[in-house]
Amino acid sequence: MCAILDNDVKHQVFISNERLNSRNDSRPEAGKAFFEWINSGNGNLVVGGKLLQELAETHSFSEWMKSQLLSGSGRVRRVKDQTIHDRTQTLEKAGSCQSEDEHVIALAQIAVPACSILTTWLSATILGIRS
Repeated sequence: MCAILDNDVKHQVFISNERLNSRNDSRPEAGKAFFEWINSGNGNLVVGGKLLQELAETHSFSEWMKSQLLSGSGRVRRVKDQTIHDRTQTLEKAGSCQSEDEHVIALAQIAVPACSILTTWLSATILGIRS
């Protein structure tokens, strides 16, 4: 199963190693479970384009992604930035997208054929991907 993590909730999933290894892990249970789900290899995180840039502003996400790409774990599915940019422009020109995050919608539209199931933070919570 693939997932897209919205920038608005990245802090609920990725925290610094210092906080992770201490008793200061203030992430909600769903955030902890989501991280364990993608980190264990049960899920794959789909990233690319503007969303990847937003997520990468968080050091702990950048370090995690780097380690996943270097290890060849397959836990990250990268979509080409230009592909997402082109789809985003199409959505913006059509004016029919109700979301202000057209780049996330574009990523989801592109990722669906590559994933048997695509989930977002909200549906992950609804589906019970948490402890």
